[in-house]
Amino acid sequence: MIMFRNTGVLILGLFFLTQCVPAVVHEEVDWDLDVDYQLSDTIVQHIANWQQSGQVQSIYPFLHNIEATYRYAAALALASMAGHYQTDSLTPLLRDPSPLVRAQAAYSLGLSGDENIAGDLVEAFQQYDSTGQFYVANRSILEAIGRVGDSTLLEPLSTVATYKPTDTLLLEGQTRAIYQYMLRRLTVDAGTSTMLKYATSALYPYSVRLLAANYLGRANPIDLSGATDVLIDAYQAEADVYLKMPLLLAIGKTKDPEGLQLLKKAVGDETDYRLQCNAIRAMGNYPLAQAQDAIIRQLNDPNEHVSLTAAQWISDHTGAQDRILLSNLAYGNYPDLVKAKIVGAALRHIPYPYGIARSNRAGILNQMINKETNTTVKGQMIKELAYDLKSYREVITLSENLEAPVRTAALEGMVAMLKSDDFGEAFGGNANSVRQDLLSALVTAANRRDPSAVQLVADALSDPQIAKIWSSKEISQLETLFSSLSIDFDPEAYNALGASIAKHQNKSYQPEPIQNYASIQWNLLAQYENSQVVIQTSRGNFTMRFFPAAAPCTVSRIIELILQSYFDGKVFHRVVPGFVVQTGCPRGDGYGTLPVFLHSELAPLHYNQEGLVGMASSGKDTESSQFFVTLAPAPHLDGKYTIFAQVTSGMDVVQTIQQGDHIERITLQ
Repeated sequence: MIMFRNTGVLILGLFFLTQCVPAVVHEEVDWDLDVDYQLSDTIVQHIANWQQSGQVQSIYPFLHNIEATYRYAAALALASMAGHYQTDSLTPLLRDPSPLVRAQAAYSLGLSGDENIAGDLVEAFQQYDSTGQFYVANRSILEAIGRVGDSTLLEPLSTVATYKPTDTLLLEGQTRAIYQYMLRRLTVDAGTSTMLKYATSALYPYSVRLLAANYLGRANPIDLSGATDVLIDAYQAEADVYLKMPLLLAIGKTKDPEGLQLLKKAVGDETDYRLQCNAIRAMGNYPLAQAQDAIIRQLNDPNEHVSLTAAQWISDHTGAQDRILLSNLAYGNYPDLVKAKIVGAALRHIPYPYGIARSNRAGILNQMINKETNTTVKGQMIKELAYDLKSYREVITLSENLEAPVRTAALEGMVAMLKSDDFGEAFGGNANSVRQDLLSALVTAANRRDPSAVQLVADALSDPQIAKIWSSKEISQLETLFSSLSIDFDPEAYNALGASIAKHQNKSYQPEPIQNYASIQWNLLAQYENSQVVIQTSRGNFTMRFFPAAAPCTVSRIIELILQSYFDGKVFHRVVPGFVVQTGCPRGDGYGTLPVFLHSELAPLHYNQEGLVGMASSGKDTESSQFFVTLAPAPHLDGKYTIFAQVTSGMDVVQTIQQGDHIERITLQ
């Protein structure tokens, strides 16, 4: 059984080809059509092993194997190996007699990023498929075109008028293509109109409406100014929270007063916190004076996701002209982290000439920081304090803290301070001296060989706002530091520092590749692949099931770490309301990795629901131990982050997790 096999029905018609596709000619060989992808198959194991070790030459022959299972396995392996194989080796499989092999070949080619294969994809689309044999393959071809096609294909793709609501897979392919174009910052009015039609009509399949609605919520800029009524009607008629979430964001883009009234009502009346959070975010399209009453009321919402989102909104959408409002809000009685964000907003926007007001608010934050015992929460408070340049000494002191979440937050705050344009207003003639103190403290932290400090000093060195203040002495210190490190220190930090130094010297830099990758532990997979994974947290328990066929190496590595009790005690260091919760960092600050890394495993799965478990990364093939759980559909992650499991129970617990909560224990049952 293929755990990630696509299903559905599609009535096909090609939208941009005007002639029949030539008949496929194959050698006189009895090609196998049935795919039976089993991890117990030793050849499947060999192909998966070659994928992990980068032995693409060993995979190539299986693209021509008589057995469809092995052609499929080879194409699947190449999906995760973009840049390591020649795409013309895979394009012949677009005409494979097996529909599933064709579909996988198209999916893999889409992930290659090779714009030159768009023509092959177009030609492979089966315009006349009266038997429906290649429904799934054509869907994958359309999605792949969305990933690699040029702008000339987007308009005709968007203007097809022949697809009926029953053409499920064709519609899925079309919407995925338009969505992928959008992620590449390519949109046309016709595409937006098509997505609006699909998202707001219950006649269309749910999967199509979901992606279309997410397009409307995410695409920017798009013009929805004339769509207020249809969006509001669709929202009010809809019961599914996954559809309502992006529809709220779309309603905000109309900038219509009627839309604002609906958003305010949703903030107050909706019972699902994700809808409340998106309604708050959507109000960012309206003037502060029109939206602030609804936002301020939510600062005391009993759900911390909502109150924190409201506090962040205040920080992002106020300015110096709102100093009286901010000053008053800073004295409000809110949950600690909410209050910290509000005080931080005051420090962010109250001008420095109002010294007493700023000093009082900074004092409030310092008191909160000193009494906070949760290091993750303390770190978030420190980032808010960093909006006050005059607190730089306190932030420098905190950067020497022994706890990584505290130390790293202070270092991030120092970099944020260095990017500020307010040094002259804050310090007058002493501005350059303060900048040098911050820069010196940052270099000192990097010289302690703290990976987060090395990463952040590299970011500061390459940032144009900060680059001009670096002295030759400090650059020399960083060059000495870099020469003393190796890729094994921390690949991301090491390469970031090397690249920043080279950029400063007007030289090129070739990143050094990671050397230590995990291999698939087939014995662990055989023993535990069907286990129920029980995650005990400080908020309660939830369970998940692995997707071993989609990500065998990732699953076997996670099993190994669970058996070593690695995850016990790890904090949820990142929580984005309505998006993800993330954990697994050995340091607890998000900058940590283990010495063993993982290659990305990009099977044809989609982030189309809550509870999907993916590997966090800083780029392809940089996964280690951090993973996240989605709190709602997140299609912009498709094809970028390994999906290796799914939550099967306790999603209500996952939805309550906050930054600083922790895993107590993970067991396999």
